[in-house]
Amino acid sequence: MHPPRHPAFTALAATVALAGSVHAAGPGLHPDVHYDATRNTLTVVGCGYAAVNSALQNVSNGGTVEIGEGHCDWGENDPAHPGSDPQWVVASITGKNIKVRGAGVDKTTLHRISPIRGGDEPLLYFGCGSGATIEISHIHFVGNDDEQEGDPVMREADQDSGIQLQGRCQNIKLHDMVFEKFSNAGMMLTGRTAEQDGVVYDNKFISNYKCYPLDQPDESYRCLGYGVALWGANNWPALQLGGANAIFIENNKFYDNRHAIAAHMGARYVVRYNRILGSERTAPWGMLDAHGYRLERNGPVRGTRSWEIYHNTLGSEASGSRKASGFVPRGGDGVFFANHIQGRISTTARLMIEDYLTECDPDVVHPPNPRQFFPDQTTEAWFWGNIHAPESRNLFPGNPPPLQYFITASGSYDCSYFLREGGPGDPPDSWEYTQAAKPGYAPYTYPHPLRQAGDRIFQDDFDWL
Repeated sequence: MHPPRHPAFTALAATVALAGSVHAAGPGLHPDVHYDATRNTLTVVGCGYAAVNSALQNVSNGGTVEIGEGHCDWGENDPAHPGSDPQWVVASITGKNIKVRGAGVDKTTLHRISPIRGGDEPLLYFGCGSGATIEISHIHFVGNDDEQEGDPVMREADQDSGIQLQGRCQNIKLHDMVFEKFSNAGMMLTGRTAEQDGVVYDNKFISNYKCYPLDQPDESYRCLGYGVALWGANNWPALQLGGANAIFIENNKFYDNRHAIAAHMGARYVVRYNRILGSERTAPWGMLDAHGYRLERNGPVRGTRSWEIYHNTLGSEASGSRKASGFVPRGGDGVFFANHIQGRISTTARLMIEDYLTECDPDVVHPPNPRQFFPDQTTEAWFWGNIHAPESRNLFPGNPPPLQYFITASGSYDCSYFLREGGPGDPPDSWEYTQAAKPGYAPYTYPHPLRQAGDRIFQDDFDWL
């Protein structure tokens, strides 16, 4: 995944400076954009690309962009020239506090109809720079996955996404939206320049998945597909659990995503009170993910710094011999507790080393004690109070695991050499994970304080499954 490239990123329009009450389009505004100075609001008639782009380039600090009703196909910039780039908004909002809202998920739909030829190209990209605050809500985003049938080469290169927030985006509020059929991610929060914080709530993430067919494995094919993808600043901050400095993902619905959450580069996240359901095709992948340290072409990429996962419902529609994993951390530290596991999920959490195929190979000679751990691997993880429904335990007839815990430290090879299980009375440096509560841990305030007073959980028909 790489930062997007687009001429609008360096050529930003001037901010709106119109006086009076409700105006028709003024200088610099698309004819379908109207400015209400009293409310500092830009209202878009419909949801066409050119008008939405004009409004988002011109919104001022404290302003709101209201996107109108319609099902708008954001395809090629120039339909007469099929080789041109697809349409996507790139807006710098550094130093601003803005809101963007549609007319409702059943009324405002932004749909990309053309394939992406490489790179990350979301429908809406916001650069927060050194600092900005943003709220986005009540929009239905549809990716281009259905447009790529029969073209495996194009589909393998495609990295279509819905929303991307880049930079120091703070007090984020992303809610009451739908993201479906994106080949990369519904939502990408990429804080390369600094930390991000805020809350993602009351959204649906449906069928964001791109991979080879399960019956035709191709290791050269890049598998993507996430509800929410989180990049940190590629650093390794001190471990802080229970605080406000993280991305909070709460009261969302995830279905048929390769991972509901994917994270790396020092990201910190909290996943709580969500409903996460895997499908037949997503069964081989963990529903929740945390990357470890890896060395890539442009240098080292840090792992996920921390994760706090609690009070979620995890389920799987897998059948036959397929069994899913709930959480697969390849790095980072945190807590995983009070989750309800149902369906064909054979492993609550499967702890791994990022490059487990070689690092955990039993034929590799490991260093003698004291152990030399891999960068950013899990060293402090607590699992407790997770309950499995009877159908999950029945995956093991005659020898079911304990009711609360299905924890493993293995992938294709056994990783237990580097990921040792400890007991409550064991010295802290003698284990990397334990099936016990973390002493003194207290979850951060729920619902998240950024949510408006009176928010109903799963409003606007979000109360399903």
